[in-house]
Amino acid sequence: LDACKLEWMLEGEEVLYYSDSVYSSFIGGEAELLKSELGESIRCISKTDYPEIRFDKFILAITAASDFERFHSEFKNKLTFIKRDEKFYEVIPKGFSKATGMKYLEDYFGIDHNDTIAVGDSSNDIPMLEYASIGILMGGADDFLLPYADYMTTAVTDDGIYNAFRHFGLI
Repeated sequence: LDACKLEWMLEGEEVLYYSDSVYSSFIGGEAELLKSELGESIRCISKTDYPEIRFDKFILAITAASDFERFHSEFKNKLTFIKRDEKFYEVIPKGFSKATGMKYLEDYFGIDHNDTIAVGDSSNDIPMLEYASIGILMGGADDFLLPYADYMTTAVTDDGIYNAFRHFGLI
């Protein structure tokens, strides 16, 4: 990431990490905002900390100085790049998604697939919306997500999950 001049934030199990480098993308502002909200759950790290860091996924921002093509080419067989914006990606290990998480929970708890519902609002939710027996899209989500959902509810700030669950007779 550093060699390709990509700006990043790592998501660990309990902590978010960001670099002590100067950020020019939105991630720098996001880190500052999150510091005031999360306290010790977000940490600034330097290169000497890298070997000790454990994380599950990360986000990256592309700047004018970035060489995204080099990074993507080197890791495209190991990582899945979820485009969230023109210069913003969420990156996860290849073969894992919110859908594989749902499948794991189905198997672990013995849940019938026909009893699964997914609620999403972003491109990283597409595999889950497609996989679930019922895919619910939150109001206010981008229109390109409509084909992946069975139903669109109201916005989260307008009781979206409550309204969707009521629509499907769950409450």
